[in-house]
Amino acid sequence: MNKLKKTVLAALILSGLFTSGVYAETSMEPQVFIDGYQINHTLIHDGRAYVQLRELSHYIGYELEYDDYDSTISCYKSNEEKPVIRRESSLYPTNIEELEFGERREIIKVYELTTGDNPREISKEPFEKDGYSYKLTDITKSNSDSIDRAEHSETVTVETNTNDTNSIIQHFRETIEYASPDGYAGILKLDIASIKTEAAGHSSSSYTISETREYPNLSSPDTSLVPKTISVNGKTLKLAGVNWKSENNTAIDYTPLADAYTAVASYTGTGTKTSVTGYVTTAEYKGEINKTIQGNTIYTAYFSGTKTEQEPEAEPTVEELEQQLKDAKAKAKEVAKANGEGLSLNPLFIIISLLILGIVGGLAWLMFFRGNVAVYNLIDTKMQKIGKAKITPKDLTIDLSHLEAKAMTSSFTLLIGMRAAKKLDGETVAIVYKGESLQHTIVMAEDGDGSKKDYQINAVF
Repeated sequence: MNKLKKTVLAALILSGLFTSGVYAETSMEPQVFIDGYQINHTLIHDGRAYVQLRELSHYIGYELEYDDYDSTISCYKSNEEKPVIRRESSLYPTNIEELEFGERREIIKVYELTTGDNPREISKEPFEKDGYSYKLTDITKSNSDSIDRAEHSETVTVETNTNDTNSIIQHFRETIEYASPDGYAGILKLDIASIKTEAAGHSSSSYTISETREYPNLSSPDTSLVPKTISVNGKTLKLAGVNWKSENNTAIDYTPLADAYTAVASYTGTGTKTSVTGYVTTAEYKGEINKTIQGNTIYTAYFSGTKTEQEPEAEPTVEELEQQLKDAKAKAKEVAKANGEGLSLNPLFIIISLLILGIVGGLAWLMFFRGNVAVYNLIDTKMQKIGKAKITPKDLTIDLSHLEAKAMTSSFTLLIGMRAAKKLDGETVAIVYKGESLQHTIVMAEDGDGSKKDYQINAVF
């Protein structure tokens, strides 16, 4: 029984004991008695007396049970079975799977809930199907989230003062973390081949251009004989000044006179040049990014089923056959004594003797040959019976070697007969298959109705 997590107050109108006027005038707790027993934790509110439902149900012989799953409270008489609360369910399973384990069956119902669906509306009620009675044993919850994956490229830009590749690559990390506004994320890796460098900008500056030229064999030092402009590398320079040099000096009346002149002309002009002010480098980071897409909530309900139809009469136990043998021997002696005849000639004695032999044979078969363990193997997602094995209190080994040819997998379910299991209660048995051995301790437990069923062992090698 789940513990009641919240104190539940039941309102009881105590007719004839109190009046609304009395309630309004007193601040004392009312005294409530059930069959002479005083109930504690009472209060008065709006003309009514309130007591705790759990304490009240205890005094009047009722059980109180709280279901944490759907927040319901059941109150029923202590000497009666808890009533089944049946509710209409608006949710339907998206998948139903049926499994067989010998005499037991299991039905698994899968519910896919979307936003707004209430899991409390999943049916938990017991039901019957094909001669089996099913009841809920467990409910699990999971999410059907999916992951969307995509390739992504992200461009990263850095500024440098050089275009040297080896220097530039130092500015980039090998990987970067990426996260998009719409929920995608991942690790991107640098693509070295994608690195590109360009000039970030240019600046212009002016400078002075100077050029000196000589013009020889001039008749006189006359600047008109000197070009006023010249062109150098596409730039026009202007005459800035002229220096004269005389040539072939001749002395006339002891005075040197030049008969030719050389003009040394200086030209100047202004030039401009453009220089790079910096570099911009871009690189691409590439990789896979992913995003978790929230799906529906999956609830899986497990229902365990047991046979509701009458089971066939059980085979006699060894003890029962031994008793039958004693009774038959006693009957034979009585017949022989009553007739006073030789035992070998009395027909009734012959019949009884044959009966004794049959009982002895059955006893021997029960003790030495009959398998009392039904063996099931997982075949095509279902447990299917493939044969029997034997176990006794003297030989606590279940050998499955003789079933190797029939087994399709190494997953087994073993059902030990109820009577055999009772004798083995508390014993540790060994299950042997293909040279491997598993240990299991048998612990018999009663079902909810007080009965005991075949004992089940699940073995996976």
